Parts: sequence; C-alpha cells; structure tokens
Amino acid sequence: MFIASAAHTHTHLMASQTHAEVDRVLTADSPESLVGAEAGGKGLNLFRLTRAGFAVPKWAILSADVFDRFCARSGIAEEIESALADDGAAARIAAAFDAAVVDDETAAAIQSAYERAGAGAVAVRSSGVDEDGEKLSFAGQYASFLNVIGARDVIDRVKACWASAYSDSALAYRRLNGLGVHGQRLAVIVQEIVPAAKSGVLFTVNPAVDGELVISSTYGLGEPLVSGGVDADTIRVERATGAVRATTIGEKQVRLDAAPESSGCVTSSVPADQRDALSLADGEVAALHSLARDVERLYGAPQDVEWAIADGRLWVLQSRPITGAARGEIRVWDNSNIIESFGEVTAPLTFSFAQNVYARVYRSLCELLGVPPARLEQMDEWLPQMLGWFDGRVYYNVLNWYKVIWLLPAWRLQRRILATAMGVREASAELADAQRPFEVGSRARELELRARVAVRYWRYFFTTERLVARFLDEFKAVQERFEATDYRGRPADEIYRTYTEFERALLSRWGPTAVLDFVISLSYGALHVLGERWLPDAPEWFRWHVVRVASEVESALPAERLTELARSIERDAELATRSRQRPDRAGARPRRAHGVAPPGGP
Repeated sequence: MFIASAAHTHTHLMASQTHAEVDRVLTADSPESLVGAEAGGKGLNLFRLTRAGFAVPKWAILSADVFDRFCARSGIAEEIESALADDGAAARIAAAFDAAVVDDETAAAIQSAYERAGAGAVAVRSSGVDEDGEKLSFAGQYASFLNVIGARDVIDRVKACWASAYSDSALAYRRLNGLGVHGQRLAVIVQEIVPAAKSGVLFTVNPAVDGELVISSTYGLGEPLVSGGVDADTIRVERATGAVRATTIGEKQVRLDAAPESSGCVTSSVPADQRDALSLADGEVAALHSLARDVERLYGAPQDVEWAIADGRLWVLQSRPITGAARGEIRVWDNSNIIESFGEVTAPLTFSFAQNVYARVYRSLCELLGVPPARLEQMDEWLPQMLGWFDGRVYYNVLNWYKVIWLLPAWRLQRRILATAMGVREASAELADAQRPFEVGSRARELELRARVAVRYWRYFFTTERLVARFLDEFKAVQERFEATDYRGRPADEIYRTYTEFERALLSRWGPTAVLDFVISLSYGALHVLGERWLPDAPEWFRWHVVRVASEVESALPAERLTELARSIERDAELATRSRQRPDRAGARPRRAHGVAPPGGP
C-alpha cells in the first residue's frame, strides 16, 4: 500500500487531494501567512527569495502539519513523549521513525512535493519552526540530504529529517538555549539539485572588519565547505564598491558531486592546476557582490547566503540572518586546529571541562612568567573564555589568545607563528595590535613588566628539557598515586573529591607544557624565517621534514598509525574505492568548521 501510494502520478494526486491536503504542500504560490506558520525558518526564507525574483532552484515544502499528523497517526507522538522522559531518547525516536510505515495521505503529500520540485535529483532538507531566526540559527542541528532520486528514497529521507528534530545535538542545543524539547514541529524542503560547477557561502558583512563582505568558494557542491571538509578559497570584498581587498586560495583537494545514476554523492580529486587557481572569475565575484547587496536589501539585515553556479548561472540555495552580527565587542572564532581534538558535536559538559582546563593552564603559565597577582585578577575576566562553544562545536577565541601572546618577547612575530601553528586566519593587524591582557597603566610599567616576563621566558627557553623532565616526573607520580586507588564501591561524593584533588594536582603543574608550546613555535618560526632567507627555493615540505616528529614521541603514535591504516587501504583497490565514496545516508550536516564568527552557520 505504501509503495503504491508513493508511485501515484501527479495528476491522480492532485485530483484526489482536498484543499487542506494541498495546503500542506507549500509553494511560492501559497499564502505568506501559511508559509510563515508552517514552513519553518529555512522554508520561509526560500519563499521570500523566490517571490522577490531571485534565481532559486524549484522547491516545495512539506508543512509542519504533515509532520504533526504523521506523528499522531503512527503513534510516534506517544513514543516521543515516553522517550524524552528517559536516557537514550534520540536513539529510540530515530528507531521509531525508521520502523514507521508511511500512510497513504503522508505518502501522497511527499510525492506531490517531490513532483513540484521536478521529480528528479533533489535535496531533502529539514526546516525547523524555530530555525534561522534573528537570535538562534539551529545551524546544522537537523538532517539534510543531497541528490535524492525517486519517491521511495525521498520518503525515507523525509522520515530521517523528522527524526533529526530529536537528535542528541538538537536536544542539547534546545536545552542550552532555554528552549523546551517537547512538541517540536518540523517542515521538510524538497528542492531541485542544480549541477553546481562551483558553490559556496557569502557573508554580506565581515563581523571582524568594517565595510567588507566575505565569499567562500569551492568546486562542485558546497557541502564539504559548510561542513569544514575542504579548505575553500576566501575572498574579502569591499561592500561599497565591490573591489577585492584580499584573496586566500584554499587547497580544494577534493570536490563533491551528485552521483550520476543513483542517490547520494561522490567525491573526486581536484586537478592540481584548479587547486592552485582561484575558483571564481572576476565576473562571478562581481555577481556575488551584487547578490549580497540585493539579498541584504530584501531582509534589511546581514545575511549568510549559500549559492551555486551551474551552467553559468548564479543560484541562491539558502539565506539566513547572521546571528549576533550587530557591532559591539568583536570576537573572532576559529576551529581549524582544535577540530582535531573535538571533531564531532561536543556536549556542553565536555566543553565546560575543556574551557575550565584551558583557563587554568594558561593562568598557570602567566604565573610562571611572573605576571603580578593584581594583573592576574584582571586576566581572570577573560581567561575562562579561551574557548567558545557554538552549535555543538568548539572554537578558539582568537583575540584572547592574542592577549596571552602580548606578554611574550617579540609578540608580533609570536602572533604570526601562533596563527600558523593553530591553522587559523590571522585577524587584521589593527585588531590584533589592540588586544591587551590587562590595564597597563603607563609605558614605564609596561616596560618593567615586559622585562620581568622576558627574563623568565628566556630562562625557561634555554632550560626547557629540564622543565619538561620535572613535569613528567611530577605527572607520573600523581598518575601512579591516583591509579593505585580502588574506586569500586566508593560513594560518588568521595570519587568526586578524589577527582578534584587529581585535577588540582595536575593543572597547577601544567604551566610548563604551555611554555614548551611557545618554545617550539618560536623555534619553528625562526627556522622558517632563516630557511626563507638562506634557502629561498626550498619546497615547503622541506621545512616540515627538518622539524619532523621523532617516532619515539608518544603523541605522534596516533598519526603514525592512521598513516599506516591509510596505506593499507590504498593497497586494496576495492577498499580504496569504497572509502572514497560517500554513503548516500551520510547527509546530516555538521557545522561549518572554519570561519570568522559568529556567521550563523548553515
């Protein structure tokens, strides 16, 4: 019955549907009041873009009412309420949606939406009623799927989108922002896929630099860019004139395209000449500048726009407000490096632990360098914010790192080295130079403090091995003491007290490791400068080879084993081919993994 319903023709569907059923499939011809109530934030934005005359691929929206009725008829509504009262709610709810049989009425609505979107290759995207607002974006919390072909696959993806309303990350996001987890409503967009030659994201303002907009661009579909899987090109453009202020060419090693004959996407390598070239032509940059002006005029506020260029035409795929873009205290966020440690959606509890550790370690470093207690009290106002947490992702608060760097000798050079080591984009020199860890008072006091810190820094620089050896001895002693304790059967409060003792014992000794980080980065920076001067023609890999990590370093073992694993996969032709193909179900989008924030996210 389900399969037959999904296969009905568009003519038969339209003849059998009531007016109320037709309303549940929303289009650009639907009343705006109905779209605003039932299409979700993302769907409403598509409606406005289309009605304003922008080039938007064909779309139709399954209203939130379809979700409500399906949950009620299938019994999933009761299962959701029951699951939310216990642990493991997300897994139970996902299983319930996966097992649920789609009734004729729901299948007919999905089929209608699919046909209105062209009945070919489509994207199936969630659109939460709370999503893409001025304050909260819900960026990446819900599922989206690219290149879905056929009514049967569309129905499966729609169910997966509905289930994602109650995913672990979505529930955590709602709780973190003071929103309820019961009674959620989710619309689903079915939108034609255009064969993108290039695609990307356009920020109509640069939160870190006045008078600029920012374009990120890559080849193929834009999914790897918004999920942080590819290092895209970045172009900073003057808002008023459209003049290009700066370009950064990303590596763009791979591209994502729709699979030619089935649902899902495939990745392929980008030719070397295209990697080294800017992906956008001058005329395309100009068209995006014009698009930024027009979209911002429509909404009356800064926007985060997803776009694609297919067959020479510029398409608008989505637009959302840049949350938190009002001018005020500027912050620059980047997770290019820290994503290696926090690669997946990070729970608030994990983040709070990391945030506390970073604050205490770098306070310990400042104490080690001789920063007076009165100055440390001022630093306590911002040291707890060395990291930030947005939409389940952990970011460096880059400007606060600059404040720490300000204490060190040759701090401008140290700042550039830090940017390279962390893999972040350095903020403008004016913005970076303005950062101070505390009120200095006078030039004389600044020089006195710098002299004190410099003496200690260089002393530790030249005695690093002894400093690290002492730290390792202390670490092993603490580790052995706490590992010798039998925790089985002990009350929770005792275990917690033991943990806090363990934390105090280690974090108070962790400052030397931060000193080591700066010693290594400064040494590499000096090597890099001298290498450019003495060996200007040496390839980039040569400098990294000179400072390669020895095999006996414990922290290098995971990277070495991953390399061995990759080589073993390459030796198996079938396994290598399968590893390069993206499963068609792997469409749930994580947050953008690199950028100047707060951009709002996809």
